[in-house]
Amino acid sequence: MKIVIPLREICEKSKKYTGSKAYSLSVLSGNGINIPEGICITSHAYNSFISSTKLKNLILMELRACRKNPSLPIKFRKIPFSLIGYFLLFRPLINITLFIF
Repeated sequence: MKIVIPLREICEKSKKYTGSKAYSLSVLSGNGINIPEGICITSHAYNSFISSTKLKNLILMELRACRKNPSLPIKFRKIPFSLIGYFLLFRPLINITLFIF
């Protein structure tokens, strides 16, 4: 599995590893719209990185700590709960798109 895919190489088949934003940028570029050259770090690479560096546990710990912090306004204590759920349930969908100018 690729770790990084140039935007110009993203196709319908790779969309599930790169996400809709990167795919849309690739389509726009292919249709003549001026899009900066860029790369997309795949969800596989992201998940491998956060797992191998133990960053996943740190992210979850920080999000849980926010929920328990009484000094934060209630609206901020509710947000991390949804992020924790998103992170645990949908992390394969997370991807990062980078632009190189």
